[in-house]
Amino acid sequence: MRNHFRMYNALVELCEECAATLRSTTPGIYSPVATFIPFSIPFLAMSDDPGSRHHIQSAIVTVRIIDFLRENDGATLKELAEDLDRSKGSIHNYLSTLQAEEYIKQEDREYHLTFRFLELGGYVQQKEQVYDMAREEMKKLVRETGEVVSLMIEEDGEGVYIDVRRGADAVKMDMYPGYRVALHQTALGKAILAAKSREEIEAIIEQHGLPAATDNTITDPEELFEELEAIRESDIFFDDQERIEGVRCVGTPIRRQGEVVAAISISAPVSRMQRERFRTRLPKMLTDSANIIQLNLTFS
Repeated sequence: MRNHFRMYNALVELCEECAATLRSTTPGIYSPVATFIPFSIPFLAMSDDPGSRHHIQSAIVTVRIIDFLRENDGATLKELAEDLDRSKGSIHNYLSTLQAEEYIKQEDREYHLTFRFLELGGYVQQKEQVYDMAREEMKKLVRETGEVVSLMIEEDGEGVYIDVRRGADAVKMDMYPGYRVALHQTALGKAILAAKSREEIEAIIEQHGLPAATDNTITDPEELFEELEAIRESDIFFDDQERIEGVRCVGTPIRRQGEVVAAISISAPVSRMQRERFRTRLPKMLTDSANIIQLNLTFS
């Protein structure tokens, strides 16, 4: 079967190259043919991974193009073709389609994502009830602390920031709504992990590993289990420069009818996260806000 999948995929690429040639050399009578060819076979062309036999190859390539443009803040046709190991003609077909649908734009020789993705992200964000319920408390924490206040949920074993608000004294960090991180690297993620069984956490580790972001990141499973067990009852979790050097974070879970649905945190430079403020005052402010958010979720 794998050979069949490879044959189909090779045939798709050949068709796409032929279509690109037809479009560039004889755009008139051949236009319908050139438009049809690239999409005539991809539904048969699937990944040669036995675990993903129902994955459409053309959809996978499209997603990889989008991810590459995001990760590299734009790219040229040549860069995309080299990274995806496909011909320029093949990649150009995908780019032309995405551009026609207004998901990417071309600036000089580079392609960039458009605000259509912000529209989609905003729609998903607004549908998350905890985002709406936490908004006022997050604003309050920002006013009172002047620091970065974040809201995270878990999706497919990763932490996803769904809201990030910055106070007057906040330092610039790489978090924004939609940004994904490894759960074990953050106070937010630990708050979410602590509510899961050992088996569930082991499954996440099996899927994503325990990658290090700094020298302080926990990379040993047993060490992670020990920390979660030690502070689970307190509902206060700490990130001591475990994702970003020079930054500390304190977080706490948000529950709905006893189930952890999100976590909220405050992040600041180490110089402002010392002793009583880090270990007592900010945690108390967080748990007070989490309690109000939980009540709003329960009675909304």
